[in-house]
Amino acid sequence: MNIKPIKTDRDYNAALKEIDRIFDAKQNTPTGDKLEVLTTLVHAYEEVHYPVNLPDAAEALYYLLESRSLESLNGQ
Repeated sequence: MNIKPIKTDRDYNAALKEIDRIFDAKQNTPTGDKLEVLTTLVHAYEEVHYPVNLPDAAEALYYLLESRSLESLNGQ
């Protein structure tokens, strides 16, 4: 696989497939360097095309309490 910018979902999926293939590459080797570059490109593509919107602090706290079946701060 030639390393190039990820511009389409097809490019993205090809990069993921290559990452999976070389995932156990040792650092500071040509394959390890390729893995590092590909993961950087994939991360950049995901930031634009698949952003994760984080909750605000109150939403996160409410979810934490609810998911652990704890009472809310005001006793409800």
